[in-house]
Amino acid sequence: MSSQREHEKAVMATSEDAALCKSIASSKGYYQDPFIHVFVSRSGSRPPLINRGHYARVTAVRNVIFQFLEACGNNSDDSSSESDLAHGQNLREQIVILGSGLDSTFFYLKNMSKQPRGGYFEVDFDDVVKFKKDRIMRSDALKKILEIQIDESEEPETEVDDKEGDLGLRTREYTLLSCDMRNCQELEAALGSAGVDFSAPTLFISECVLIYMKPGTRTVE
Repeated sequence: MSSQREHEKAVMATSEDAALCKSIASSKGYYQDPFIHVFVSRSGSRPPLINRGHYARVTAVRNVIFQFLEACGNNSDDSSSESDLAHGQNLREQIVILGSGLDSTFFYLKNMSKQPRGGYFEVDFDDVVKFKKDRIMRSDALKKILEIQIDESEEPETEVDDKEGDLGLRTREYTLLSCDMRNCQELEAALGSAGVDFSAPTLFISECVLIYMKPGTRTVE
């Protein structure tokens, strides 16, 4: 195995550890996340300092997201006031997560009817995307949130773009795609193909990702 592949596997493994830590902190009552356990494959424990750290991490990211949604006029009842319209705040905002790992934030937002109106896009390595998609498709709770058909006798509420050979998952509001973010052109093309509107207000989140990029690696232009 090449040193680059070993490095990639080590980086991908951090997504599983982060999911486990978040699941433990949530189970201890540090914050609410009823969905993260779906992506956890093992049990464990963490000291209070680690739990507090993940509480701070999750809370900080959620606060940024809520501030962004509010600035775009995204109200929980999916309506916009005349004041919002007058100030150009009725926008189809998007959220793009670069290096999403096994994060469950979209499901948390959707459960609160606070999902971005322009779409929620997650990007990561092939192996991470494949594992995450598998866990989603095995969970009736997550499929219900994504409005994916559960019972074959029922009509699906939303179509799933699940082409043969495609590791990702695409629904009306949520897109999970595989891409090597070290390639700027590939990343831009993948986001464009997934439906990202580059003219719309967009919040990019890259949580604990850039630190693993080797010096000289370009992720944006």
